[in-house]
Amino acid sequence: MKFKVALIMAFLFSASRVADAENCVPGIETSIFAVLYESGEGLPQDLSMAIRLYRPNAERGEPYSQFKMGTFYEQGKGVKQSRSEAYFWYSLAAYRDKQYIANKKSAAKKISAEAVARVDKRVNDFIRRYYTPACLAIPTGKQSTNPHVVGENLKRLRYLAERGVFRAQRELTHELYQAQDYRDALFWGLIALRSPECRTSSCELIGLNTHYLTRAEIDAIQLKAKEWKPLSQGAR
Repeated sequence: MKFKVALIMAFLFSASRVADAENCVPGIETSIFAVLYESGEGLPQDLSMAIRLYRPNAERGEPYSQFKMGTFYEQGKGVKQSRSEAYFWYSLAAYRDKQYIANKKSAAKKISAEAVARVDKRVNDFIRRYYTPACLAIPTGKQSTNPHVVGENLKRLRYLAERGVFRAQRELTHELYQAQDYRDALFWGLIALRSPECRTSSCELIGLNTHYLTRAEIDAIQLKAKEWKPLSQGAR
């Protein structure tokens, strides 16, 4: 287990230094690895690790990560409870994504007017300092396009997908398709469809588009997927 956690951490942070250099562009950890560490799905449940992955993306302006930081501070999960900090992160999340305005308003009611004023100043200072026009031009949810970062992300996703983690299989399918690796995308799409977690609403897998493959290639991939078995969680 110690080796497994160390290996996963090496994967997670091998590209983080490169990703952090790309201002305002959150890494793939937001949608996959932070969530998996928080839930314990496919990875050891570790809230402190989840926060370590959410926080850098929150600081780079990714609304969902900012929302999650707000919930952690509001509930005192993994951090010391602070309603002012919760209001700070909810305010930043709401600045770029209106669905979080209700969280901001609710948090504001739980602190004094003086505290709201102090936090609003912090929020405005943060926005002026970090939210440059170039940053705001990046759509929320935008992923890094740095070739090294993309390669490391695929490696980490594949590691989890091979061990039966559905979310990783689904995300890997999409990433491979975007990389125009249509054979591998179809393979992992078929694997994801076998998961009991796969439902119509969550399994709209773009990688299942077979337009770019021959009938022989599709048959071979289907056979390979049929014979596939997940690796054990501790396998190297």
